[in-house]
Amino acid sequence: MVMYTKKEMAELLGVSKSTVYRFIQENGIKYDRKKGQTMLYSDSALNQLKKVVQRQYGGAHDTTESVNKSVHDKYVKQLKHENEKQAELIKWLQQQLENKENTLRLALADNHELHRQLGMTPSDTQNDQHSDDNTFDGESKADTKETTSEPVKRHWWQLW
Repeated sequence: MVMYTKKEMAELLGVSKSTVYRFIQENGIKYDRKKGQTMLYSDSALNQLKKVVQRQYGGAHDTTESVNKSVHDKYVKQLKHENEKQAELIKWLQQQLENKENTLRLALADNHELHRQLGMTPSDTQNDQHSDDNTFDGESKADTKETTSEPVKRHWWQLW
């Protein structure tokens, strides 16, 4: 939503800032938002002021075309700014992705080098992964055999 200051509305309507202030007071037009000390007005307030200016000056100020062009220019400027911000974000995200890919490549290269140093082949690493999958919560097969037999009863003071 585009918001306007009194100065911006005066420029759009082709009148002075004091005229806009006076018309706002006389017609009871309320601001929509306040940013610090600055009151911001919506498109509907601008349209109300446009009607007041046309009525007051009897059509001598043809503001319709200038308002439409100014509003259009403001929207275009705002969209260009948002587009630039999005392009910067995309560029940053691409850099992050490249960094992650480089980190992954380095980790894979280190992994292959470690396997080479240990004399492991790719089939050995797959067997290791399968044997890890068969264990329960990282326990060895010997540990799982102990858990299946009857547990040894201990007194509470023997737990430490």
